[in-house]
Formats: sequence, C-alpha cells, structure tokens
Amino acid sequence: MNAVYPDLTLADFNQGKILYGEKCVACHALKSPKSLSPERWPSMVADMTNKANKKEMRIDPTQEALIIKYLVTMSTPAK
Repeated sequence: MNAVYPDLTLADFNQGKILYGEKCVACHALKSPKSLSPERWPSMVADMTNKANKKEMRIDPTQEALIIKYLVTMSTPAK
C-alpha cells in the first residue's frame, strides 16, 4: 500500500482506521493523521496506548500496530 509498509493490506489499513476512531476517540478528539510526521506517530501511539491501558481502555499490541500503520500511511507524503 505504501513504501513504509509494502505488505499492508487494504483490510488491515481499514481496520487500523476503524480502531483509531473507536479506541482513541474514547479519551480525546482525533488528530488528523497529517498533524504529526510519520516518524512521530509510533511513539505517540505507544504513549497513548499505555495511558489507555491504565484506564482499562484495552488496546492490544495487534490493535496498536494497526493504528500505527494507518496513521503512518496517512501522514506519509505521496510520491
């Protein structure tokens, strides 16, 4: 789907988008994927996942990875 995640399927991309909407909005307004650089999203999502899991808003490692892949893909400039 992109150069960063060449094996990312459309189904996984869409699942990441859905999870982003469902999981992240439970705690705060959603940011535009383009609001952060592709390099910044993984650490941001990791930080937010830790906070969510402390609040019993469970995000498992697979869900976290899908959210990151969606956000990184959407924030990567087209070539």
